[in-house]
This record gives sequence, C-alpha cells and structure tokens, in this order.
Amino acid sequence: MEYDAAIRNYFRSVSDFWLEAADRWKKARDAAAQPPPNNYTADMLTSDAVALWGKGMDAWWSLFSFAPDPLLPIAYIAAPLVPPAARLGKSGTAFITTSVPPAPAPRKMTEPVRLGGAETIVQADLTLTLTDGTLEVKITGNTSPGLVAGLYQGLAYVQVAPKNVPLAVILVQFT
Repeated sequence: MEYDAAIRNYFRSVSDFWLEAADRWKKARDAAAQPPPNNYTADMLTSDAVALWGKGMDAWWSLFSFAPDPLLPIAYIAAPLVPPAARLGKSGTAFITTSVPPAPAPRKMTEPVRLGGAETIVQADLTLTLTDGTLEVKITGNTSPGLVAGLYQGLAYVQVAPKNVPLAVILVQFT
C-alpha cells in the first residue's frame, strides 16, 4: 500500500471509531435514561465494549500497511435438522470489527457448505442484516435440498471494487 493510501486508510479508520463511539454512547445513554426497567442491559454494555475495542484496534493497526487484516468474527447458528420447521427463525450474530463501506455497497454471503461434504445451504434460506456494527444471519427458509447433520461454513462480505471486504464467517450447526 502506498503512503497516501495508508494515511487515508488510517484517518478513515480513526473517524469510523469516533463516529461509532459517539453513536453507541448516545444510544446507551438514551436507553439507560428511560425509567426502570430500562432497555440497556449488561450484555449490551459488553457488546458495545467489544465492538468499540475492535474498532479501536482496527484504527491502530491501520497505521501499519503490512499488518494483516484482523481475524473475522463468527456468526454461529445451532439448529435442529429435523423437523425443518424447527430451524426457521434461528439466528446468529457477530460484532463487525472492520470498517464497513457505506450502505450502497451490497452486503452478500457465500452459500454455506458442509465441512467434509458437498451439501450447501442455498442463499434463499438465509437472510443477512447489518445494523450498527452487528451482523445477523437468520434461517428463513427450508428450500435447501439434501441437508445432513454437520457443520456448514460460509462467508459474509461487502461487494466493492476491486476486491470484496470480508465481514464475518458464518457457521451453521445442524444436529
């Protein structure tokens, strides 16, 4: 990466961090200010802390153009294989730790493939939602043919030129 691009990437990462921090602080303050029982819980505090830590580390490491990308978070879904209707609505979330390009860039995913096999979960059976740095993957259909019990792996990414930006690993465990 050339020097100008590295500096631009650093300032973009730092700006992303401070904008995310201000947005999360405002939402937390608004939720905590409501009368009991308020909507801000300990797990939300943990979620905010981890997401901001990840954004901060992303900003810090963007100074070093030779640094590898951070490890991808995992969106894990555990669902029963039979009956098919029992898996509907099961979801997994991941807190995104990398800078995400703006909304017009399409958010996509690969079809999760069973590890050690050839079976796949078709994209029409999963929905991908990215909100406030949290990626949610949800099982919304039963059209995948020939699924068997096992672990399926896919990738959520943002489609931008010249290369795609990976967001999270998707793991679906059918038992």
